[in-house]
Amino acid sequence: MERNVVVGDSALTRKRSMQGMVAACLLMISWTGMGWNALGTYSVFVVEDLGCSTAQFMIIFTILSWVNAAISMTIYGLCIDKFGARKMILFGGLFCTAGFALFGLSQSIQFMWFAATIFAIGLAFININTLNVMINSWFKKNTARYMGIAQSFGPLGGAFFNSLWGIVMVMIGFRIPFYISAVISLVFTFLVYILYVNQENAGCPARGEAELMEEARENAGAEEEVTIETGLSFGATVKKGRSWLLPICYILAGICDYGLLGNFALIAASHGYAEQAGFIMGFSWLFQIAAFLVLGTVCDKLGSKYSQLVCFIMVIIVSGLFLADFVSLPVVFLAAAMLGFADGAVQLPMGASAREALGTKDFAKKMGLVGGGCYIGVGVSTVVVARIFDVTGTYKPAFILIIALSIVTALLFFVATRSVYTDKEVAEERITVK
Repeated sequence: MERNVVVGDSALTRKRSMQGMVAACLLMISWTGMGWNALGTYSVFVVEDLGCSTAQFMIIFTILSWVNAAISMTIYGLCIDKFGARKMILFGGLFCTAGFALFGLSQSIQFMWFAATIFAIGLAFININTLNVMINSWFKKNTARYMGIAQSFGPLGGAFFNSLWGIVMVMIGFRIPFYISAVISLVFTFLVYILYVNQENAGCPARGEAELMEEARENAGAEEEVTIETGLSFGATVKKGRSWLLPICYILAGICDYGLLGNFALIAASHGYAEQAGFIMGFSWLFQIAAFLVLGTVCDKLGSKYSQLVCFIMVIIVSGLFLADFVSLPVVFLAAAMLGFADGAVQLPMGASAREALGTKDFAKKMGLVGGGCYIGVGVSTVVVARIFDVTGTYKPAFILIIALSIVTALLFFVATRSVYTDKEVAEERITVK
């Protein structure tokens, strides 16, 4: 007899998934928006107060990138599997709270680097990797769309806190905003901890899971195990050489994207637009939000590689404009908009890429590998592009390098996002585990 069953989500599933969504948005507002995205605003005031150079202050971002990369690619997945995302959010939030307070207490740039290390350790457990784990745990359909909605709160938080702290610091210096941030961070830590429930402990399936399970039952053979989990275990996955192509692609994507965006205020200043740099970067965040909201559906329907393709096309166009010296204030604003959109196009599909290529089994460990690659690229990019300018006195060699890398990386993504496993390998592993 033909089955025609419509399966919906339970009331408890809808409640818990929406709690997870609100928690994810708070995660992005506070530690990404108020933290990473707003730190650059402090630079002028810290440099003046501590008597350090701008380059010394920028080392803070190098610390954040490299600590996040190191933790993401080593212990992140193990910690999430052992303790659960909820406890690691509590751990990360408390470390970030301590980091904010230590930033405010800093009497030297060296102490601020120590504060950055503490902050970075916490941030490693409440960054985009954990956001992907939270959303992928609770939303089994249209996952990238929900990711985009949650991620849009990062630049929204950055825009709000940059504007607020910019006004406050003019009046009272940089320390009070850091102390206020510590208090907000502590409140948000417990809010997120209360709201978020680990899906495996919730006593209900995830959003869309019941429907997918019903579809799997209809398509399964009589003796087949019914599951919506995909891919091999993490150990088996990393033994496959091609599984490392995806993290490598994200290293290169991080270099191409953030090599321009992370230096764009300085690039604009080198063309005589230093006074407008703050407005220019704020303009880029608006288009990063647009990318998060628009490209989620693209990832869900067409695949993550097309979101990445958008990024590389925009990076190439911007690099070409500056190489041709086709620069005016409207062009600089246009370039900022394109780079903001490109940055969203890199960040948003990371989880989708991991699902497509590596599968959802042991997802936290796989996500750490992919996210860690992007953090390495971000950490390398700002240093390399700034160094090119220091040596040559121009950004043009960096534009040429980024165009070449963008073309190569865009093509590599079409290979890297293909599944590294076969149905036969997955079935054999399940039999072995049994």
